[in-house]
Amino acid sequence: MKMKKIIIIFISTIVWMGAFQSCNFLDETLPDSYSRDDFYKNDAEAAKALYGTYAAVKDVVFGTDFVSVTDLMCDDMDFVGTDQARRQLNGLNFDTRNKYFVNVWAKLWVVVNNANLLIDNVSKMDTLTQTSKDNKKIIIAEAKVLRAWSYLMLVQLWGDVPKITEPTYDVKGDIRPGRAPAADIYELIIKDLTEAEGAMFDKPSFITIRPGTDIKYDLALTRGAARLLMAKAYLAQKKYPECLKAVQYLIDRFADDGSKTYSLIDYANIFNVDHKNDKNRKQEVIWEIESLAQSGYNNSANRDFLPSATFSSVATTGYQNYMPSTSLFEAFSRQSQDKRFAANYRISTKGPFIFKRVDFNTTDQNMGAPVEVLLRSADAVLVYAEALNATGNTEEAIVWINKIRDRAGLISSRVVIPGMPPIITGNIKPGTSQQVVQDTIINERRMEFAHECQRLFDLRRTGKLMQALKAYNEKQNYYLNVKSINFGIQAGMDGDGSPATVKTLNVPFVPTLVKNLNDRILLHPIPEDEIRSNSNLLPNNHGYN
Repeated sequence: MKMKKIIIIFISTIVWMGAFQSCNFLDETLPDSYSRDDFYKNDAEAAKALYGTYAAVKDVVFGTDFVSVTDLMCDDMDFVGTDQARRQLNGLNFDTRNKYFVNVWAKLWVVVNNANLLIDNVSKMDTLTQTSKDNKKIIIAEAKVLRAWSYLMLVQLWGDVPKITEPTYDVKGDIRPGRAPAADIYELIIKDLTEAEGAMFDKPSFITIRPGTDIKYDLALTRGAARLLMAKAYLAQKKYPECLKAVQYLIDRFADDGSKTYSLIDYANIFNVDHKNDKNRKQEVIWEIESLAQSGYNNSANRDFLPSATFSSVATTGYQNYMPSTSLFEAFSRQSQDKRFAANYRISTKGPFIFKRVDFNTTDQNMGAPVEVLLRSADAVLVYAEALNATGNTEEAIVWINKIRDRAGLISSRVVIPGMPPIITGNIKPGTSQQVVQDTIINERRMEFAHECQRLFDLRRTGKLMQALKAYNEKQNYYLNVKSINFGIQAGMDGDGSPATVKTLNVPFVPTLVKNLNDRILLHPIPEDEIRSNSNLLPNNHGYN
């Protein structure tokens, strides 16, 4: 994809949001440049352009592109469909032309370019009133957070990437940038978030178009979102003191009893579409991309996760192309009183399906509206615990890990599945070694954020990816030998009213899958077409040249 193609893509996003007169890009001859005068001139137009950038983020995370280049490429999710490109990602037998790399790379750059346009043009807008001045500050701040988020995804997936902070108005000049070191990209991320947070608020704000009226544009981001992204960027670089400082803002506003801004709510209500308007849900969900069960606003991923079956008296016609890996499902089953187990999974005739990623309120597989949660309080808690442990504050880290385990129901020791051996759990004990605590944190992150596109990033930044993939293969070979396993299943997982039970399932869920172990997986390949269009992106990442 050439830079001119990028311009076409991100301009069309803004057109879709109504900032310009509509036109058919398939029929029009596109110019090689766009005048600055073509862009937004007032608060309303700028607000619509910001919504266009939100839409670009939505385009990244909705559907199955992003989950395919993250969760599908590690040890927690498997693909059972026929699409060869996704099968190759799952087995790690892909090449540099894989369309899902191409799609996600392009979509993330759309976010960057939309944000660059906003920052450049809004900063030059005339502001004749205090309201316009306030609007200008918050729009630029939100654009910087969105750009930082996109760059955080790019740098974690690809490492060194181009550092582009100016909008592209034409195809002249430096339209084939080289790659900047990952350290420079992280520096830009931190700079953007630092500058943005000062203009943001504790709770989502809005843009006022006409003071004294209800003409407003609601905003999605907060100071807490900026701080958590900053903390995650520092954690990825192993800059633990800086990480602690960044996340402290959220920790200071966290209370177990829900009396402050942030807390841990009922895990099942985070993802259940029936609860997405619950008042207290915002104490956990810091940033999400919402969807609606109507054309243009739906999340097409719904059909890939739904089964084709009558389940809990609801007939669905999905494909169930994505399933939990057998090893992850077994890990949940071994601590089967974990409340996250039933929130994450149900069992159809085809096997377990990922319940947290589907909308059971619609029988139209294409109109499902599962939300995509990008940031939540549990992430702040575990980021804080990891940074505490890394700086020698292991005892305090244990306290925060146990908050996650307590919410999951892992503190008490009890038997919950008749016929299964007693499951002994409890607090992580004081005095536990620093290394064991670190391993526990990564395991808790695996269970807490199952199928939320975080696992690959966690394994890469901790240097555990190859180890995890090797363990996956060993488990697959074990499952092939035993052929079936008894799983402890919670009440309701096998249909409405079904009791807690022991259920025998054939294993592995994807019998032919073994991961191709190669250290090239430590970074994604830059798509081949990008390299052909821009040789300044060479050399490609290790293993792809």
